[in-house]
Amino acid sequence: QFMRSAAKKHGLVVGRYVDQRYDPIYSTYAALRYLKQSYEEFQSWPLALTSYNHGKVGVRKAIKQTGTRDWKTIFHEYESRSFRFASKNFYAEFLAVKEIGTHVGRYFPDLEEELESIQPWQFAEYQLPRTYHLRDIPRKLGIPLSLFFLYNPQFTLREYLKNVRIRKRTVIRIPLEEEKEYAYHIVRPGETLRMIARVYGLSLQRIRKLNPDIPDRRLIPGTKLVLSEQSRTQIHGVSGSR
Repeated sequence: QFMRSAAKKHGLVVGRYVDQRYDPIYSTYAALRYLKQSYEEFQSWPLALTSYNHGKVGVRKAIKQTGTRDWKTIFHEYESRSFRFASKNFYAEFLAVKEIGTHVGRYFPDLEEELESIQPWQFAEYQLPRTYHLRDIPRKLGIPLSLFFLYNPQFTLREYLKNVRIRKRTVIRIPLEEEKEYAYHIVRPGETLRMIARVYGLSLQRIRKLNPDIPDRRLIPGTKLVLSEQSRTQIHGVSGSR
């Protein structure tokens, strides 16, 4: 959700080789920092959340044009070419997600048992004592490659292939769970099948055989790609990220 400049402003590292916007933990804390500041300014959670999509400047203009901080009035009366469906409905969509997340069994009864079986990440944090090439880090720390990218999504496959140098004091997450009998990769924006195949040492034909439902062209971010037969058997039908 954050543009590069806003991400940096709210504490995320967005550089040439590391992008913490891809990391659910770092980006969540950044979003909370933003919303806290926005609420302190607008004194309204509907407006603070709307600003997350429409921007603080846009919300200020809405308040000035309508003469109120009442979200319902702004929703119906504020006129702007940029205040369209996405911005107008962002707060309502947030409430909908909150409702579904609170009552999963009511809306998706088939998913409730599956979600209960998913455990939170268990990991230790390790600060690099010196600069390392990216490809050396998982090997030196004994982390399977699929788990390294799962727990450290701030690193991109593109930079892994370039084997860029990662700075001293960069924090690496080391998973505490035992190595799984299966492996998978969660697709992020800009990744291609060819890139994923090269990183994991697989052929394109092999990946397509393991993932027969993937599209021929553009990969959808968030897709869980199976990397082994055991993985396909054990996680078939499980979607998204952990």
